[in-house]
Amino acid sequence: MRPSTPEELRSLVLDYLTHSGYIRSAQTFLSDSSVRHIDLDGNEVLDSKRELGEYSELSETTVKQVHLRNQIRHEILCGRVNEAVNIINECFPLLLSMEEGMNQENETMQSSSKTEYLSPTSVNPAHLLLNVRIQAFVEACRTVPLEYPPKNEREKSTPSSEGKHTEDPEIIDQQTALLKSAQKLYALANMLPSKKENERYMKELKNVVGLIAYRVPETSPVAEYLSQEHRDALAEQVDRAILCRLGLPVIPRLELLMRENCTIWDFLHELKTPLKAGAHLFPAEYIRPTASKGEDSPTCPPLSIPNFLDS
Repeated sequence: MRPSTPEELRSLVLDYLTHSGYIRSAQTFLSDSSVRHIDLDGNEVLDSKRELGEYSELSETTVKQVHLRNQIRHEILCGRVNEAVNIINECFPLLLSMEEGMNQENETMQSSSKTEYLSPTSVNPAHLLLNVRIQAFVEACRTVPLEYPPKNEREKSTPSSEGKHTEDPEIIDQQTALLKSAQKLYALANMLPSKKENERYMKELKNVVGLIAYRVPETSPVAEYLSQEHRDALAEQVDRAILCRLGLPVIPRLELLMRENCTIWDFLHELKTPLKAGAHLFPAEYIRPTASKGEDSPTCPPLSIPNFLDS
């Protein structure tokens, strides 16, 4: 296998940066990694297109798409789900379409525990819509603000309902609004064409709606729904769905190559494949010794990701 060319390595890095939403870093890397030549007058000439091939520049469309993805992700991570929905409906109107979701083939949903995020890898619009609405309901139940990025322990807020009674008109109105939202969630779940999916979401909603029963749900048995991890899971799912809608890969090429490398390495170790003479492995100083006559040839060692990355 031939070594990667500088152009291919640049392409991998740029693909990873744009996929991960680091658009400014991608633009800076694109500029700094371009090869500069000196013309006859002694002036510096940038020759990025010849050196970077398909990543000679980042189009306005690519930059705009990354900014939109980042904006939607940030709104979800901050708990502003309705704001994220408004952006999605404006820019990707079919992403949260229940009708579009029901027209698609039923997808296999992963089994979940009591509070595990349901259908985390699905890009079906029906599943996305339900998960987004569930998270919006969770945010409405919250009594302790969850800041993003998180504050330190001293700055954390106390429950907003502290000092209020259940007879307080404001609390009554809030509970009424939450009950109406819960009814809408059940109605959405009942629209799912698959009985299996319907049952799983009904089980999920039973746990989520249970947040209403607690004055401070952050201390309840179902408090995990209020964690930042649930926001993270939804943000990742929505981002994957946007990438699919744009016809882009949901996994960066660098990650795919790393997965492939790990799989091949594990097979070589499991099969005790003899190493070729002079094979360079991690750490970089290790070189396969020449086996003496009658000795078994050394085999591929187990993969160590830290050593591999340091080599």
